Amino acid sequence: MGHPPASGKRECLTGFQVAPATVVAQIVSRQLSSRSILDIPRALPISVEIYMSSQSLETALKDIQDLVSILAVFFAAAWGYFKYFRGRAFKPRLEVSIDGKISEEPDRLVLIICVRIKNVGLVKVDIESKLSALSVSANVEEPPIDIIRAIWRHLGSFRVTEENFWLEPGETEVIESLYWLSDTKLKALRLEVTAGAARSIWKSASILVVSPATTSAP
Repeated sequence: MGHPPASGKRECLTGFQVAPATVVAQIVSRQLSSRSILDIPRALPISVEIYMSSQSLETALKDIQDLVSILAVFFAAAWGYFKYFRGRAFKPRLEVSIDGKISEEPDRLVLIICVRIKNVGLVKVDIESKLSALSVSANVEEPPIDIIRAIWRHLGSFRVTEENFWLEPGETEVIESLYWLSDTKLKALRLEVTAGAARSIWKSASILVVSPATTSAP
């Protein structure tokens, strides 16, 4: 008997070898189809570009987030500066003083009051007439005690000016006014002034002693 043809054996072997290869190829194909392109950046050239674009987008978003955080801190600090430090530096500030002199006439006293208002701040201040006033008070007769605090009797109140005005930084306004007092036996006067702006009030006071040294002869 002769041997079977060699070609049949080769066909059997070839079929046995090809079958596993086909199965492997099908398995790989299924896995590739089930995975996202981003999961296999080396599979195709276009997937590499998409993967790199995704990484760049994430980096850009992170940079933007960091920039927003820095700007938030900066604006918070700027708000604090303008709210407290700059607000205090540019707050309206006035220096107010009042003084007077008195002279005597046969039947009355002549009182001259001088009010000085100086803007010592860094911003313009609008002085409102309705919020500004001066008042004059006289001390009552003191009882026979060694020492007692003076008790004042209000004589009258008046407007510092009839019109509103403003003061630039460093500017000073001097306002003088004249009054007559019918009581010639007064011993001392208390002078008070109030200067008012939109949101602030400044006050000052002084005492004027009526004595022979400050009065003229009749």
